[in-house]
Amino acid sequence: MAVTKILLNKYSSDDEKFVYASKIFFFVIVFMTSCIFQSSWRPEFLLSSNYATLKIILSFILPAIATLFSFYTTKNLEYVGKATSIIMILFIITYQLDPYILKIMDCANMFHFACAIISFSSIFGTSCICLIFSKFKYCGFKSFHNNFCNGYLFVFAFLFFYAFFLEREVMKSATVNLLPFNGEIKETLSAITNGINFSKAEKISIIFRTLGNIFFFTTFPLLLSKFIKKHKLFIITAIPILTSFLAELIQGLTKKGDADIDDFILNTLGTIIGVLIYKFLIEKLLLEEEKCLEL
Repeated sequence: MAVTKILLNKYSSDDEKFVYASKIFFFVIVFMTSCIFQSSWRPEFLLSSNYATLKIILSFILPAIATLFSFYTTKNLEYVGKATSIIMILFIITYQLDPYILKIMDCANMFHFACAIISFSSIFGTSCICLIFSKFKYCGFKSFHNNFCNGYLFVFAFLFFYAFFLEREVMKSATVNLLPFNGEIKETLSAITNGINFSKAEKISIIFRTLGNIFFFTTFPLLLSKFIKKHKLFIITAIPILTSFLAELIQGLTKKGDADIDDFILNTLGTIIGVLIYKFLIEKLLLEEEKCLEL
């Protein structure tokens, strides 16, 4: 704490070098937590599975600190939005290069995605907090929101294509579950409560997969809200739900994966959460900043 006070007293928020340093710090931290904070066979900290839990936590904490630091020095969120959108594209590039450079194993793909999504979500949530605690003074939140959504559009499209097309193969043993709470949800509850004797790796995989089903579709309406102008609430609710239904239907017909009504329930839950976040948080924050510009 003493070191922090000395640095803050030595450099004012208007110091160009201090601002420049904060921008570099933000870019390096977010690039690390989203693009190379993976879990593979290598012994180094950045790529070691022995630190998986710690890295999940740091993927949330470090980007939040970097966002707060950048906001403190620049007094706005415009750079945070632009830098994050660039890093999102770099995330896709580094993922494609993994087999050739980092040699990441297939079992680490989910961890790779998790670190990136947690990192980006931390930035988005922290930016909302920055606007609220700035007492809704103009701080470039709309610019941040636009840049963030533009970047996340590429990430979302890539993850959607990967999850529903690249990762799935035709399976002879593919099943169809039409009984609610008897598929993915039941398996997840069993993993959490030790109802079935899963290994630690299997439990983590199941929990990640379930959270992914929810969280991925939570971000869907938030992304759509940026591009939809008319009948916004209806459209950002209907499109994700319809997409989930069609995805399960296609899986059932083509046997590319297991068609499970529980997946549809989890996707719908995520969609509802996303719509509520937009309606009661994002929309209000954008409107408050617009009022500031009018004053």
